[in-house]
Amino acid sequence: MQHSRDKGFILFIAVAMIPVIGIAMLLLASDTKTMVAETAIAREQANERNLTASAVAWVKANQHELVGRQEGFTKELDITAFNLKHARCTVTLVKLTKDEAHIMIEAVHSQDERPRRRSLKLAITQEGKAE
Repeated sequence: MQHSRDKGFILFIAVAMIPVIGIAMLLLASDTKTMVAETAIAREQANERNLTASAVAWVKANQHELVGRQEGFTKELDITAFNLKHARCTVTLVKLTKDEAHIMIEAVHSQDERPRRRSLKLAITQEGKAE
């Protein structure tokens, strides 16, 4: 009889733990949704920063090509290495003076239905320093 009483007690503890585990899983699942949303936002921001940094590097490497162009020249950069489905990165020559070139960099990235746009204006001097 002593032996069967132990089995009943263990069964009671096991059944009593089911709701406790369920509540813990519910709390963890709600936190997981928040972390997934925050991770998606951080990924989009990182993609925008990477696109913009890539465009800045392209401008610094090809500044002599930009000086020889007319105002309004737009170059769409090849960003296939980023492996982004809905992304575009353009460099536009806004204004060209004797001493510097004013550049507009636009990075557009959309993971879902809403596109995220980031613009950056630079002034490149003849010595190649970005301001």
